[in-house]
Amino acid sequence: NLFVSPLSVSFALGMTSNGANGATLDAFKNTLNFAGLTQAQVNDYYNNLITNLPQLDPNTTLDIANSIWYKQGFSVQPQFLQTDSNYFHARIQALDFASPDAAATINNWVSDKTKGYIPSIITRIPDNEIMYLVNAIYFKSEWQEKFDPKNTRTLPFYLADNSSVQASFMSGEVEFNYYNDGNVNVFELPYANKKFSMVIVMPVNGKPL
Repeated sequence: NLFVSPLSVSFALGMTSNGANGATLDAFKNTLNFAGLTQAQVNDYYNNLITNLPQLDPNTTLDIANSIWYKQGFSVQPQFLQTDSNYFHARIQALDFASPDAAATINNWVSDKTKGYIPSIITRIPDNEIMYLVNAIYFKSEWQEKFDPKNTRTLPFYLADNSSVQASFMSGEVEFNYYNDGNVNVFELPYANKKFSMVIVMPVNGKPL
């Protein structure tokens, strides 16, 4: 299984963009869909997200954490570190990358920020590494409408190669946004007070991924 957070990727690239200029900075902005915005506006945008998203719903815990770890002795522009500290609330730390404890230091930070759900993010630090810009997000909430565990059923789930495996399917009469085009089902399950939702995309019965 693979889990990717676009928001995490965006935060990491946003922090990195503060160390770029010219064509490289333009490439960052085009990739992040920030073309036409000043770097100050981009930083304000991320600061707004990291400040206000966690406050949207008292029934939801959303922790957004950023950090920059750079090789001890490497000369980093102070303005770059200060900007990412101010706008991204990033933890800044120089590390002896040659030390066997360096990778563990970064992994322990990630584990702490994700309540242990991501225990490690790197196994070792190669000799040519200079800097790590890391984002970690922890999210926990309650469904607005809950499924009764007693109604969970075991049914076949069809894989990309047309084979199937047995999987547990939630079942119940729950109101949510839904889309179907004959090939795919899309469900939007709201959390708590509808400030957040989970969007699930699943092939229709009998269709492979």
